Amino acid sequence: MFSILCIASPCLGGGGYWELNLPTMDGAKSIVEEKDELFSTLSKSYEIEIKDPVEVREFYDHFFEPLGWKNIAKAFPRPEIAKFGGSTGWNQYNMNIDSEGKPEANYVCMWKAHDLPATGTLKVKLKDYADGIFISIVDVTISPKLEIMPILVKLNELLSSDPKNLFELSKLVKGNPFEIENVNLDNIPESELNDPVVATYIDIVKETFKVYKEFHKKYNL
Repeated sequence: MFSILCIASPCLGGGGYWELNLPTMDGAKSIVEEKDELFSTLSKSYEIEIKDPVEVREFYDHFFEPLGWKNIAKAFPRPEIAKFGGSTGWNQYNMNIDSEGKPEANYVCMWKAHDLPATGTLKVKLKDYADGIFISIVDVTISPKLEIMPILVKLNELLSSDPKNLFELSKLVKGNPFEIENVNLDNIPESELNDPVVATYIDIVKETFKVYKEFHKKYNL
């Protein structure tokens, strides 16, 4: 299936960005689609059988390029990736043995939007192989590309300055405090709000949320 709700290029405020329907390849199974309004992120993942991961990359080239999104790997080819078994059309490539001792190969390709700070990202994981066919997991995402590095530096300094900060904040947020996109500040007990480390962390999270909200508002998403 190759359908788009709005085929106009994401411009004039970026409305087309939010209305895009990420396509899936024929034969896709276990499709999961998400739309995260807080982080202005669209994503779709599914399992599919393929002969070559290039099939997936070319499929999404045919989706993004007509919208004016530039394939970064084509604009800035990396021959060293092909040297290790990938191809020059990928931004990243690696092979790995997972936690269960099973082999996997991972590919990443990215497209840069023309009229707004956003990036399309394709991840292809080859998780099994038999009779010339790879069992693969495909993840494709559209998300803002924002300047939040100063915020991330503050977060890293806070969590790495004292090991106990990482452990205590992990308990308070009931997860990984580095993964701000998954943090629910309501999980933090009111009794902890006056703690200097907790207060600083909350400020960092809110500052991050604010950057994304401003993007959402600016581009009328």
